[in-house]
Amino acid sequence: MLSEAQACFRAGVALAQQGMLAEAVVSLERSLELRPNNAEVHNELANVLFLQQNFDAAKTQYQRVLQLEPGSAEANYNLANVFHQQGNFDEAVRHFREAIRLSPDLPEAHNNLAITLKRQGKLDEAIRSYKQALHLKPDYADAITNLGTIHELEGRFDEALATYEKALKLHPDHVNLHFHRAGLWLLLGRWTEGWPEYEWRWKTPKMPGYGFHQPRWDGSALTGRTILLEAEQGLGDAIHFVRYAALVKERGGRVLLQCDPVLTHLLAGVPGVDQLFPRGAELPPFDVYMPLLSLPAIFRTTPSNVPASIPYLKTDPGLVEQWRRKLKVHCRVGGVFGTHRDELVGSEDSTHPTNTFKVGIAWQGNPTFLDDNLRSMPLKCFAPLAAVPGVQLISLQKGPGTDQLQSLNGDFSVVDIGDQLDAANRSFVDTAAIMKSLDLVISSDTSVAHLAGALGLPVWVALPFVPDWRWLLHRPDTPWYPTMRLFRQTRRGDWDGVFQRMAAELNELVKGNSK
Repeated sequence: MLSEAQACFRAGVALAQQGMLAEAVVSLERSLELRPNNAEVHNELANVLFLQQNFDAAKTQYQRVLQLEPGSAEANYNLANVFHQQGNFDEAVRHFREAIRLSPDLPEAHNNLAITLKRQGKLDEAIRSYKQALHLKPDYADAITNLGTIHELEGRFDEALATYEKALKLHPDHVNLHFHRAGLWLLLGRWTEGWPEYEWRWKTPKMPGYGFHQPRWDGSALTGRTILLEAEQGLGDAIHFVRYAALVKERGGRVLLQCDPVLTHLLAGVPGVDQLFPRGAELPPFDVYMPLLSLPAIFRTTPSNVPASIPYLKTDPGLVEQWRRKLKVHCRVGGVFGTHRDELVGSEDSTHPTNTFKVGIAWQGNPTFLDDNLRSMPLKCFAPLAAVPGVQLISLQKGPGTDQLQSLNGDFSVVDIGDQLDAANRSFVDTAAIMKSLDLVISSDTSVAHLAGALGLPVWVALPFVPDWRWLLHRPDTPWYPTMRLFRQTRRGDWDGVFQRMAAELNELVKGNSK
């Protein structure tokens, strides 16, 4: 006869298998109340907590397993995965290596170690770990895929593509292989092949779908019908691809757009959109729907026919004038803009020049983005730009990354607008108005860059050695945004070279502007 502790454990396992995670936690915790030193139950509870993305609680349980069974390769492996999810890559590497020491023949441990090493920028070590995983399991599709992504980061595109295609012969329905091949085709400018392949993204875990009962649009005439356009993925993607609404409208019918609530003010009035809804709001009846990033395939977009009718976003003239006046007012060097109310509304100070070349800057993207460590750079990289005579840098950074302003210690001046920027759930509305008062925007590959491009303003973008697929390769411009210039790393990780080139160009621009 089962004890109560055993019965609760088995019930917890069964509930977890059925996806009833909250109920599984209750059963497993009851089992531990009765038998608090049972490593198997602690481990199962940790697994369920991990599935709930309750990583702190999962970490505590895995650490308890290691206290009870110090030689457990599985517990080290699981704990490493938690640390990786939390962004603590040093601890993740330590525990992956310990798991491998205890059990060298675990291909998953070698694969996940390589993933973490890649996030640390240690590509050579990552390649060795991927190859060891494949030595242990030659048909390991995830390891083959991940090895291909390393080849991409190194700029070995033919090798990466060959890796994906070889693996697809073994695993023709492997989602990540198709998804990564799509991204590589798009990066290489093979958009005719890339857009249809990019639809595999809907089978990846990060793209759960929308669950509409209406069919997806097939591109046919919409006369008499209503279409819902769905803004997918990040805020920058929404800003980038909402341009297609105008083309959809040309097919007739009524066009609705659903987007992240923080974008509703910014995207109001976008050409082609009849009605805008924040995600989560009740929608009116519609006949078909389409995600924004599926529209390039419908319209057979290639690098030579990109829809680039710029600008397609609007700013509030009154708000633009408000910020223009604010930016003319003296602000302390390196201080917080508008600390005193009279600084915000005061008249122009004649003792300070008004011909300063104003450059808005942004350096940090969303840190939860998988390759943010590649696209974002430290604020200190902008020092050569601040050294250009006549230039004043103005922070357009919001949220993550703003802490770096406090660590400049007077090394160079950046005007910090602080918490006045885009308050009250109006993302990018103030930022857009400020941009209209600037001479130039310089940004990493973030939504700030897309905003400036969509407004038709001069914008320079600093790109990593291998950029996101939308920027293509080698060219200093982009068909997506006619007013944008691209400054690319010539060596992986070399931001100094990028910003030295920018500073030289900026110096010439400021000189020409002052004549």
